[in-house]
Amino acid sequence: MLKNYLKTAFRSLWKHKEYSIINILGLAIGMTCVILILLYVREELSYDQFHQNKDQIFRLNVSATNPQSGETIERAIGPWRLAKELKPDFPDFEHIVRIAPQGRTLVEYEDKRFVEERLIFADPELLQTFTFPLLQGDPMTVLEEPFSVIITEEIAQKYFGNAPAIGKFLTFEDNLFKVTGILEKIPGNSQFQFEMIASMNSAEQVFSRIVLENWGEGSSETFVMLAKDMRPADYQERLAAFVDSKLESWRAFSPVIVMQPLPDLYLKSQDISTYFAGGDITYVYAFSAIAGFILLIACINFMNLATARSANRAREVGMRKVVGAHRTQLIRQFLSESTLLALLALIIAIGLTVASLPVFNSLAGKELSLGFLQDAPLLLDLLLITLLVGVISGSYPALFLSSFKPIQVLSGTLKKGAKGGLLRKGLVTFQFAISIFLIAVTAVVYSQLEYARTMKLGFEKEQLVLLGGTPISMRQQYDQFRAELVSNPNIVNAAASSRVPPGRLSSSLRARPEGVPEDQQRGMQTVWTDFDFIETMGFELAAGRSFSRERTSDANSAFIINEAAVKELGWTNESAIGKSFGSSEIRDWNSGQWVDRDGHVIGVLKDFHFESLRQKIVPTVYFIAPYMAWNYVIRVGTGNIQQTIDYIEDKWQAINPELPFLYTFVDENFANLYRTEEQQGKIFGVFAGLAIFVACLGLVGLASFTAEQRTKEVGIRKVLGATVSNIIVLISREFTWLVLLSFLVAVPIAWYVMEQWLQNFAYHVQLGFAVFALSGFAALFIAWLTVSYQAIKVALTNPSEALRYE
Repeated sequence: MLKNYLKTAFRSLWKHKEYSIINILGLAIGMTCVILILLYVREELSYDQFHQNKDQIFRLNVSATNPQSGETIERAIGPWRLAKELKPDFPDFEHIVRIAPQGRTLVEYEDKRFVEERLIFADPELLQTFTFPLLQGDPMTVLEEPFSVIITEEIAQKYFGNAPAIGKFLTFEDNLFKVTGILEKIPGNSQFQFEMIASMNSAEQVFSRIVLENWGEGSSETFVMLAKDMRPADYQERLAAFVDSKLESWRAFSPVIVMQPLPDLYLKSQDISTYFAGGDITYVYAFSAIAGFILLIACINFMNLATARSANRAREVGMRKVVGAHRTQLIRQFLSESTLLALLALIIAIGLTVASLPVFNSLAGKELSLGFLQDAPLLLDLLLITLLVGVISGSYPALFLSSFKPIQVLSGTLKKGAKGGLLRKGLVTFQFAISIFLIAVTAVVYSQLEYARTMKLGFEKEQLVLLGGTPISMRQQYDQFRAELVSNPNIVNAAASSRVPPGRLSSSLRARPEGVPEDQQRGMQTVWTDFDFIETMGFELAAGRSFSRERTSDANSAFIINEAAVKELGWTNESAIGKSFGSSEIRDWNSGQWVDRDGHVIGVLKDFHFESLRQKIVPTVYFIAPYMAWNYVIRVGTGNIQQTIDYIEDKWQAINPELPFLYTFVDENFANLYRTEEQQGKIFGVFAGLAIFVACLGLVGLASFTAEQRTKEVGIRKVLGATVSNIIVLISREFTWLVLLSFLVAVPIAWYVMEQWLQNFAYHVQLGFAVFALSGFAALFIAWLTVSYQAIKVALTNPSEALRYE
């Protein structure tokens, strides 16, 4: 019986090749989207799922609320001393681990020198908490000793070749570290992409006490591992009491420790300040929905074309019923056709996936592989999806066609296309509503990206060269280096700072501004600079003056604040000048002693964007502390930039030839902030194009059927004087109304969704009707082009051909 069903199904598909091709192509494109998105989603959801203790590991984030604005900020980058203070109060935490990425670090072994960017400091319990297998060494002891380090196989080969690495010494910024273990390469589906792990107790001997003891200094992320029978809720009261006792001076900001599960870190940390790059669960949901919608559009094509062509198969149904076929047998027959068609589409979809995967990887910034062809569970999932698609696509046509009564069919009283017309219109409306929605989403994403690229940041980001993360040895020779630079006529200025836009502001101090009670002290972000930073960056003063070498007091008692800080304090720009200002949260880099820096405000900077447009401009204070300024920024002229870069490199190498010269441009760094949105925008654009293409495939079939149905009507109209344009309008009119109805359905949904998406940006475009109107017009224009071909074809037919047998 099954063999007979399949044979009949194949004959039917072969007999109606045009419609079969439309259906197979549409379903193949839809399934290709599903496979690509399935690979993407599986990859995104797999991050850090390989850790054996993943359900017991939590990151401790600190949430604080601004008492004036009510804004809450959550940070994973917290104080160094948090873990140390937790241990005596929480002995029931199985492990407490800090991870502190170090950015660019000069690493040396004999004559080999490299700047490594994947070095972290971590507590000894790291390897007992997380599943990072060691190839050599004892995971219980490799990080116990000060100045010990474990490295990956690749790093061992890079520095030591084939020689044994264990017991060798690497130099990090003039400190010797002993290699005590060899680590397996970190899996690609982990956000913790490090290659060198140095012992945390050695960091405590290297770092300043400013970092080690200041509650306002963000320097590490803290993780805890709970016992298997414990849950975060079991610790909430104790953590609240801990915060009250240890962070008493920050009580005005209502600090709260939030326990974030390890499996949530990668996809649910968009609004959390963290060292580790992550994805976005919103895009996982969005892409999954888009793939499903495109496949649904293809299924709708099948249903529409099958019901529209119902009269062409009505005689077949009538004859089968006359010779004894039951309705269930007919349903099975039609479902066999749709399932066979879906299986053929799956085979084509796998081929399209193989061909398009490199392009998708480029768009998504992924390295998805063709390994799914050997992934039995995934192939089984695809087979089940295919069978489901076959059943969904064929269910309504099967029920619809099998319901025909033999007498109606064989007597000729069944009207072509009479049944199912309203449903077909509804499905076409749904198809184009999805297409218009995707076009509108893509348009808004690109509008926001263009807004971010062209928005005035408050300073000129072009012509700025950044030398980031300079080592201490270079900082000691900064004055000589800067003097060499500014002697070049094509170098406008040069400066040093702890943070350079677009940098993460993670150092807070408790400000003691004039007129503010002690219990209402303000938390402000801190930027340590030299005397030339304001002028080099081109920041504009709203009031007062900049730092000056001519005024010796500026080095110890001058503060510059931004307009956001002025608003926070309830001052005006002019009244802020001269007000007393200070902080007890500053420690001297060398001695580690408290420095109660007190002074006064000498200037107010106009607000500018230090971070991306996702973040609001926050109250920030600038003061002179060149020993903490590890980023060099150089404003170059518009002359030969490469020649100027070569000059900077020569001066760098002349002062310290052992240090590699690495630089970036500030404007390029700003562009990189929106790389994720740019990638997602491109993917939305591609899927929007595919959605409307698949919808138009169905429209081609429906327009062809409509034109065929109305051939005689068109013939009569032409005999009575109708022109080709009249005929085109006649046939296109119905589809035009359907697309316009789709527009009315799609726009409110797209408007709401994009309004929510734009809330991720503190500064964004204002949604207007124009972008949605253009999206609707684009869909309408494409629909017109699609339908017009069939309309013109029938309009140019000789009336005598249509009316020959009338």
